[in-house]
Amino acid sequence: MKPTTIEELNESYLDVLETVCNIESPTDFKKGVDAVGTYFLDMAKQRGWQTEIFEQEVSGNVVCITLNPDAAAA
Repeated sequence: MKPTTIEELNESYLDVLETVCNIESPTDFKKGVDAVGTYFLDMAKQRGWQTEIFEQEVSGNVVCITLNPDAAAA
């Protein structure tokens, strides 16, 4: 199987950027900032990555996505 190149993924990367840019999410709009975080959490969950969310009362929630939780510490 031939490895995937950046050029082959370019369209899907642009789709992600377009989707995120179209979410109304100025810094002081918690609902929009949380929507961006949720978008990336959903994407990560679909790929089987470990996700955590730390709820914030005023600012956007903190999102943590771990691709390889068993990797040795650097």
